[in-house]
Amino acid sequence: LVSASAENLDMCKEGIKFAKKGLKFFPDDVDITLSLASNYACLNDYKTVIKIVKPLLKKYPEDPYILNFLGYSYVELNIKLEKAEELLKKALKKKPQDPYILDSIGWLYYKKGDLKKALFYLKKAIKNLQEPEPTIFEHYAEILEKLGEIKKACIYYLKALNNAVHKREIHTLEQRVKNLKCKD
Repeated sequence: LVSASAENLDMCKEGIKFAKKGLKFFPDDVDITLSLASNYACLNDYKTVIKIVKPLLKKYPEDPYILNFLGYSYVELNIKLEKAEELLKKALKKKPQDPYILDSIGWLYYKKGDLKKALFYLKKAIKNLQEPEPTIFEHYAEILEKLGEIKKACIYYLKALNNAVHKREIHTLEQRVKNLKCKD
């Protein structure tokens, strides 16, 4: 719980320390393990995320969140995209309305250059959000930008920026908004 809160407060390095301490006492705790992985993802260290999450998949091969986490990590690193697609499709079968899984598979198709499929899944992800999610907004905006829909892209980059908490996200989004000359 503490390590997850640390990530939400943009204190990812502290979250890693908390999760590692927790795992010393509860080495098989899936939630603490995923929290550790989330804090590494917060630092964009997806190689470490894969090292942490991949063993969980052997224990929990049907868990949609583990499938999603591993698949998304491959997508972020732009490696093993076919394996990522297999994992994400399996996760999507289990949780077809989950916005994070929809985002992951949409992002996969974006990376593979299939903008039509990417747009389909990202629209569905946004529709199913319970609360604003800057990463999903940013992914959608990036697809729109690639499609030349700059005004729409600006709307979603600004939504992402207005909801971002991580300094790295804020900096990246500010640059995108500036480069596209988006206006509030």
